[in-house]
Amino acid sequence: MMSSRQRERAESREAVLAILCWDEARHDRAVREFREQILEGRLLSRSEVDKWMTGQADRDGPPTIWLRDLPVPEGFKVIHDRRRGVMYTKPPLRVGSGQPAGSGGLRYVACMLGGAFPTAAFPTAKDGVLERVRHISQTLAQRFSWNPLQAALFLLTDEIPVVPAIKVTSEVSRVPAYTRLIMDIDPMAAPHAVLESFRRGRRELFPRRLRSLSVKHLRLASFVTLRGVDEGWAALHKEWNMKHRKWAYLRLNIFKRDFQRARERILGPGVSRKSPGAGKR
Repeated sequence: MMSSRQRERAESREAVLAILCWDEARHDRAVREFREQILEGRLLSRSEVDKWMTGQADRDGPPTIWLRDLPVPEGFKVIHDRRRGVMYTKPPLRVGSGQPAGSGGLRYVACMLGGAFPTAAFPTAKDGVLERVRHISQTLAQRFSWNPLQAALFLLTDEIPVVPAIKVTSEVSRVPAYTRLIMDIDPMAAPHAVLESFRRGRRELFPRRLRSLSVKHLRLASFVTLRGVDEGWAALHKEWNMKHRKWAYLRLNIFKRDFQRARERILGPGVSRKSPGAGKR
């Protein structure tokens, strides 16, 4: 969130964009109605947010369990009310014991706090105030590329969320080769900044230097894997040398070693050196 000093000295595009989006959001109808009806025109300070949300959770009552993954049977028309952001059926759909089983869960609303407890999260009740906070926050987050935690804090305090021009996150897989960097980029971001963000994100995931494989070793990894080792390494070695004379191997152990190293480097560090089909002859 933007500090008071940053507000006064805003001169970067990122900072000014944050202020403009804040001004748009504070004039949003749902935001104005919430602040008038629920906050009674008095915004909270950040130090008051946790206590307010805790008290509101008690006033809202037990959290609602929401059913998901239930198919709509034939004969029911699905209505999508985009203005209200809801979907319903005509005639109303009632779930009974004869219906296919769905999955149930709670909805949570979370808010940035700062200090020793950076976030507060509470399950919401269907018609409760916190469910209203959750819905408005999600809508604002989608509209302005905010984090929902930022949006909730804005709604309650009027603090200004700051969105970096480049956001880098990752999805880590057990197989490093399938790990992905996900970059959320403002189209106005400088290309050199995008490249540097990518490099920094990649270094955090893979501190060791990543080197490209030669065409020879890529072909080798593909060749051995597609054929498998059921017929034996000696037969693979002979076939490789016949088909790839310029990359022929004189020694079988070097052929096997190069394949294993190529496979490990493609799949990523920490992957077993065990070759596919090992133990089969």
